Amino acid sequence: MTQRPELFRAVIALVPQTDMIRFPLTGLGKSPMAEFGNPDDPDDFRVLLSYSPYQRVTADTRYPAVLVRAAEAGERVDPLHARKFAAALQMASTGDEVLLRVDWDSGHMGSGLVSSEAEKRADEYAFALNAMGITN
Repeated sequence: MTQRPELFRAVIALVPQTDMIRFPLTGLGKSPMAEFGNPDDPDDFRVLLSYSPYQRVTADTRYPAVLVRAAEAGERVDPLHARKFAAALQMASTGDEVLLRVDWDSGHMGSGLVSSEAEKRADEYAFALNAMGITN
């Protein structure tokens, strides 16, 4: 979405890890480096920077409608990623709305409550359908 925003009308980012340069400073710390690489290593840094969503947000860009979901009790991804990303998009976008939904009662994989998960899915579908102009 940050590389080719013109390709999308709506984006839903579910508990995203978006700052690939500073992720070792938050949440799980350095443990995800085995999967993502080490931002302190020059070769890894170049690769991480090339796709890091947070670092790729560009001012005065027409981004699609975006719903970013954060899990306040996230055990895998610090909710800071979602908050920073949503704020950066809100400042930079000349396009549609950018919304942040914080799930206060759930972790990375949701609350486990069927009613809570159904409500979240309904909100996501409503958001996407509205962004695409589908009203009925």
